[in-house]
Amino acid sequence: MEFRIAGYSVSVFLLVLARCVAAAPATSFENTLLPIFSKGLSKSDFETAEQYNERLLRLKPQGELFLAAARSLVTYTYRAEEKTLMVALPLKITNGVTLSSHLQRKGEALMQNSFGATASVSQERLLIYEVRVVNKLPKKSVVWVSPGSGGMFPDYILGLPILLPPETAKRAVQNKDFTVVLGLKVGDLAQANIDKTRLGPSLDFRRNISMTTYTVPAEVVHVLVMYLPTRSIVASWSLASGYGRASLPALEKAQ
Repeated sequence: MEFRIAGYSVSVFLLVLARCVAAAPATSFENTLLPIFSKGLSKSDFETAEQYNERLLRLKPQGELFLAAARSLVTYTYRAEEKTLMVALPLKITNGVTLSSHLQRKGEALMQNSFGATASVSQERLLIYEVRVVNKLPKKSVVWVSPGSGGMFPDYILGLPILLPPETAKRAVQNKDFTVVLGLKVGDLAQANIDKTRLGPSLDFRRNISMTTYTVPAEVVHVLVMYLPTRSIVASWSLASGYGRASLPALEKAQ
């Protein structure tokens, strides 16, 4: 299936970036960044500050990493008037972007509250993997106000719009055909952290969830939208080169 901008050839920028991703294939947080945490990111009492900084520098991935978000975390917003589908990820107030998460169910246990009431509670573990964006990204290019959000403190999303007819967009959303890929330069690993919290349980919420969030600071240098059935890059933004966009007329025949 060939991807084209309607009526025009794909921009040189988009082709170059696609080749770049092909040379450094999009992978996951778990495969590239999670193993770093097992190496120990805290300073030991038995190493000097210089030795600690040198060790972190050796652990730090060099060059650019392309990490794909789990398709279940991608949000979609369609603007019928503009025939534009926004493909994005939630951007937290801390500038964190979750790329994947895994919920593990450990069974159930009988628990009792301070009043003596007992209930069967699901024991669960939630693992969250995120990057914290350390550079300022342009609004209305890759950072947008989340639909339905507003006021003095709106929620934001990180992503790109693509041009699609309504029926094509509807099928793509139903099938979760897109994901967001972030091109990153990993930041100071001394700022990476593991945060552990717990949610529940209560009589109204019979789940005991242990949450662990792994966060790595990074500069976002590319934002891309990938069409998963063919792993094609269909929209892109680069910190250095600006913004390119492609529509997907070939999807009409493919679905």
